Amino acid sequence: MMRRFTFLTVCVLVAFPFSVAEAMFVPQIELAWSGGGEDGNWIFNYTSDDVTVNGDNSFNLESSFSNGYFEADWTITYDPDPYIIVGFNVSSTLSVPQLFTFTVTIPVDELLFQPGNNQSSYGGDMGGSFTTDSQGGTLSTDDSSPLYYGIIDGIHALPFYWDYSLIRTSQGTTNIPHAGKGLPPEPSIGYGGPADSIGVEFKFVLEPGGQPGDVVAMTGYFEVVPEPATIILFGLGGLVFLGKRH
Repeated sequence: MMRRFTFLTVCVLVAFPFSVAEAMFVPQIELAWSGGGEDGNWIFNYTSDDVTVNGDNSFNLESSFSNGYFEADWTITYDPDPYIIVGFNVSSTLSVPQLFTFTVTIPVDELLFQPGNNQSSYGGDMGGSFTTDSQGGTLSTDDSSPLYYGIIDGIHALPFYWDYSLIRTSQGTTNIPHAGKGLPPEPSIGYGGPADSIGVEFKFVLEPGGQPGDVVAMTGYFEVVPEPATIILFGLGGLVFLGKRH
């Protein structure tokens, strides 16, 4: 089994609650990989039958994917008001470097994004860990991308960790330090009409030191609010990664 993670839920209260009946708000997951002799791209659109409605009217989804190159699993908590929290684990089953891109997007409640509203507030945070065997390994970013992005309507925003590299030479776990930026307002990325989706993206190179089985665990949070006056309370929670290696 892959090692599992636990994260502290972020407390978010907004002035426009939505009905739990709107279970059509389901995520799309895209997982792309390259290296090891084959490139691949796996996309899955979930349905309302795949998600659980939480007591606070948010949704929760747990799922996994594996092939001959890696194993991955994830937990997603989200609300179309909107915010999204994604916890993601990946373990390479090869001893060669592989580039992974893991993207999760959710549709949002368009009533919150009125046409002509060109300013928005957004915030987010991320953290993680890197676990290796006795031969160590390297976790690094791709030359063209940071480790984390927030996403609004397919446009990247709020990057964390450009040119990042974490090298381990022995067995154990090293944390990826927390990085975050909260509200109040940041300049919007320039959309002029209702937003259709938000999301998060992780992109990194996993290079085992010799044997496969190294594990990358990450959690990312992203929220967008079109009108700062509607915010009652916003808190970016700490990220805690618990579990044991598979």
